[in-house]
Amino acid sequence: MLKMTKLWAVLLVGMMVFVGCKGKSKKRSSSDDDERTPTKKAETPKEAAIAFTKAIAKGDKEQYMAMIATKDEELAGAVFDAVSASRSFADAFVAKYGDAHSDVISNLRMAKEIPTPEEVKDKGEVTEEGDKAKVKVPGKGEDGLDLIKKDGVWLVDLDKDMPKGEEKETVLKQCKAMATVTPKVKALIGKEGYDADKIMAELDKRLKEYTGQE
Repeated sequence: MLKMTKLWAVLLVGMMVFVGCKGKSKKRSSSDDDERTPTKKAETPKEAAIAFTKAIAKGDKEQYMAMIATKDEELAGAVFDAVSASRSFADAFVAKYGDAHSDVISNLRMAKEIPTPEEVKDKGEVTEEGDKAKVKVPGKGEDGLDLIKKDGVWLVDLDKDMPKGEEKETVLKQCKAMATVTPKVKALIGKEGYDADKIMAELDKRLKEYTGQE
């Protein structure tokens, strides 16, 4: 299977993994970023982390963008689209084929990296220093979420170690691959002649073709 990027690695560490995107994010200038107001203002780091993970779980891109601090909205938006696309495919696959290819499905859902809002609420460990904080959920990603306080509001800080230059372009290419390929393969789920193995083989083949990987 084509290598994918894990959400936390892209957002917080900049390591390459399996991502995709579902749509296009509206480009804003850095000044617009400072003016953006969260739909729900988070007064604590944990509140911000809960709202952030809830936006991901619900596929609410507007709320997601409102809960982040970043100078690279193109990449941040693409990562969100990646998660939405991969999770949508995974949900449709499981609904039809059950627990087949459960390891790949787990990666597509990024279940090992992305905590649920409930996990953040019940298990989130917060360390706070001035206008910066970190929220970690045991067993969910190595680095946790970095947060920053701006104008009295806590936001998830996505600029720490964000991929740049050639690395960023590679991530964006993977995002576009998922955006283009995943919905097309998802449409084949349940079609005559397509069992679980063939769907996964088709996904792998098309992603490799799109990205130029052997």
